[in-house]
Amino acid sequence: MKKDRLIALTDAVLAIIMTILILELEKPTTPSLQAFWDLRQNFFAYFLCLFSFFFLVGIVMDGTKHIMGKG
Repeated sequence: MKKDRLIALTDAVLAIIMTILILELEKPTTPSLQAFWDLRQNFFAYFLCLFSFFFLVGIVMDGTKHIMGKG
């Protein structure tokens, strides 16, 4: 597999997972600060998942770079 195809596949998987994560977020019932505050646990979980996912993708991409002899 060429390097460009692997990068495109990784980008596609990343985009799909981020879309699924966004769709799982609840929408506040009213546009107020209190409504956002009530959903703080959902937003915190989302950002925690997103951060850990980017960390995992970074490790995989670094490993791929070393396997392909570019690092």
